[in-house]
Amino acid sequence: MTSSDAVPRSAVEMVRLVPEYRRHPVVADANVLFQDTQRYAKTGFTVLTFLARNEVITLLTSEHVYRRLPEIMSERAIDASAQRQVWKDTYLPLVRFVEVPDSMCAGHQQIESVVDKEDRPFARLAIAIAPSLLLTRDHHLGDAGLGTTEWADALTILGDLVELDVSLYGSAHTALILARVMGLLVQQLWRAAASQPLLSIAAAGIGLLLLLDNQEDVLRKACAARAVIRDRGSRLLEASTPVFERWEAAKGGVESRLEKPMLPRSVETVCARELATQRAAVTTEMLLSVCESVNPATTKSELVAFLRAHPSFHGPPVQQRWELGRLGSPIIDV
Repeated sequence: MTSSDAVPRSAVEMVRLVPEYRRHPVVADANVLFQDTQRYAKTGFTVLTFLARNEVITLLTSEHVYRRLPEIMSERAIDASAQRQVWKDTYLPLVRFVEVPDSMCAGHQQIESVVDKEDRPFARLAIAIAPSLLLTRDHHLGDAGLGTTEWADALTILGDLVELDVSLYGSAHTALILARVMGLLVQQLWRAAASQPLLSIAAAGIGLLLLLDNQEDVLRKACAARAVIRDRGSRLLEASTPVFERWEAAKGGVESRLEKPMLPRSVETVCARELATQRAAVTTEMLLSVCESVNPATTKSELVAFLRAHPSFHGPPVQQRWELGRLGSPIIDV
């Protein structure tokens, strides 16, 4: 079974039905994108594009990849023309290109230890939006303890985790709805009892008489109901245990590959993380609320000025909705 065959496609596609589900940030370097476009040109499918298209991940890379990747294809691709077309038609609508300044996550020891300066933007971006997956086979990043080289496996495990997340969300959502309905019914009954005390006393008296007249039958039915509930509960526990065990295993498999955030957090990193996990552009007010966790004194005007001055963040000045990087790029036509 290939990594692409292992992806639970139908379940992953259900993520769009879970509006609260946040995207997983994934940073891919130029080599990964080259290899992935090569595979897509041959098979018409890759895990990376599938997860990005279905809003499971936010696929990001450094801005310079937009210029560099067509050059790499011309040098190394078997059919450069076909691969460039795949890049233009399939990947550009999915990849966010981020201009990463040297000041981003400055002072991070692992980033500073990356020998090849062209690789540092990938590291800076991955740390800024961490926890995140950094997909690479570049030894300069690996030597610094950054990135995962088995990126196809990592994405497959991520797909499995998302499938289980959606399954657990569905079960939990149903249970919450039932609990809410039961709560409303009890609430209505309690209000009725409070507003009609004589009716409540009469109902309680009738119930007591029924219990006294049919004590053995009531107790027998109660015991039978308890047995049914216990049996159904045991079955539910048996059925759900493997799902939770798979979820824990998948979660551990993903987390072991994630880049860790730089501490202490800054306004820059919390904004980058928020924008990388949301499905749509984020308002200034939402960003301001997350910035309070690192700097409660931040004002709206200060935040807007910071975002406008930072090359990684973009947003229409009127609506004040912000994004991390850009989809595609207007600079060069490949």
